[in-house]
Amino acid sequence: MKAPFGIAALVAALATPSSLGAAAAPADAPAAEPVPVRLMSETVFATTDATRGPDQYMYLYAYRTRPGAAVAGARPFAMRELAMLALERAVGIAIYESAPPAGKPVWVFSGGAVADVARGRWHPDTISAMPDKRAHLRIGTPSPEVLPPPLRRAIAEHMRIVDHVETPKIAMMIADDASGTPDGRYYVAVNLRRSAYATQDAWTDALHRIEWFIPPSLVFFRPPMNEPGFEQLFSGVEPLSP
Repeated sequence: MKAPFGIAALVAALATPSSLGAAAAPADAPAAEPVPVRLMSETVFATTDATRGPDQYMYLYAYRTRPGAAVAGARPFAMRELAMLALERAVGIAIYESAPPAGKPVWVFSGGAVADVARGRWHPDTISAMPDKRAHLRIGTPSPEVLPPPLRRAIAEHMRIVDHVETPKIAMMIADDASGTPDGRYYVAVNLRRSAYATQDAWTDALHRIEWFIPPSLVFFRPPMNEPGFEQLFSGVEPLSP
């Protein structure tokens, strides 16, 4: 199996950036019912037709109860099986109690989250804390096992079309403490420059849009743009898939 890093190079410590946060659970899911955990062992019902959601991303709609004639062509899926189909198309999955969908879904998996579900890595309580500011980062390019090709292509297309980045790149890093021990997390960042946006909020919003494609098992963050090593950070990182 290919190693997670295509290139290993030590870079100077970066100041602790602000977390962009993980996708939040829907507010209407009962607190006493571990819906996301139950979904992993439940059968859901869906078609393979993707629909654009209100956030403008594409989703497969699935239902916890059999929809019958309300959704033509719906069939039963194990969550992992449905996630594999969604991953191949780089779309998300929205889970509703019943069809036709009314109100909020009981759970939403982003395009990145379906990759973790498909590969058995997803957990609703994934911790995405930032590395210690004293940490040193080893940098490279995510392997296909860590960032699947459908997501690489989707991120590249999004950055070219929406953010007008000529050569989209993504860097993957692990943080070592003073003793050289990795903290156990994988961190990723894209070459989306603050200078390309009029305001901090506009830049942060653009990063949030890309984060939709990042598996929650990775930690998506923005390195400080004024660090002398930032441009160098991407010097040895391969472009994303065309």
